[in-house]
Amino acid sequence: MSVEPRVILVVDDESFNCELVARTLREHTVVSTQDAKEALEKFDSIAPAIVLTDYRMPSVTGIEFIRSLRSRGFLLPVLLVTAFPDLEDVVRGKRELGFTIITKPWKPDEFRRHVEHALKLSKLQAQVRELKHTIR
Repeated sequence: MSVEPRVILVVDDESFNCELVARTLREHTVVSTQDAKEALEKFDSIAPAIVLTDYRMPSVTGIEFIRSLRSRGFLLPVLLVTAFPDLEDVVRGKRELGFTIITKPWKPDEFRRHVEHALKLSKLQAQVRELKHTIR
């Protein structure tokens, strides 16, 4: 069975946060953008295994970005990074859209565990898609 590339898309309006994630996950290919609209436009060409998005961004919230992904049929694992994990919108969005919340400030080891779990889930999803394609 083939394995999809382990590309991680990071969407955060703060370049420092994008760089911090890339350094923390240096064993993976990290593609960063500071604009959610740009991330959606480039999504197919990036073909990420998972997405990490900030909650508070100037143009859209992380929840709105995840909603856009889901409405386009992208069901890959998403990690929402926020300093506001108890906001009603975040909690409701988690139930509705199915994503993992990582609170700021995060610890590198804990952050990596969340990412590795999401990557394993992505790999399983890819294997299921491949098996469904094989039996058709």
